[in-house]
Amino acid sequence: MRPDLAHWERHDVLPDGTRVLVRPLKFEDAALYPDFAEDVTPDDARLRFFAPISELSNDRIHELTHLDYERAMAFISIARAANTPLSCAPGSKVMASAGC
Repeated sequence: MRPDLAHWERHDVLPDGTRVLVRPLKFEDAALYPDFAEDVTPDDARLRFFAPISELSNDRIHELTHLDYERAMAFISIARAANTPLSCAPGSKVMASAGC
């Protein structure tokens, strides 16, 4: 059972006026990764994935989108125009317990 993550959702406006929705990543977002990966620059890929990538495998996308929310959190920022996603920017944060 997936926890209720709705309280993490936030609508915001970027300095250029672009409206975005920032929310926890869901496994359904896996479909957005191939298009996202096509637009990732080599420097961005290095910072996001710690390695250059040309495309993300289905196995890697599965790892990125199926999280144990007690140990990790990932967010996606979706730019919207007329309620249609224009672009997405997934990111993640791994949380370590104080005892580690």
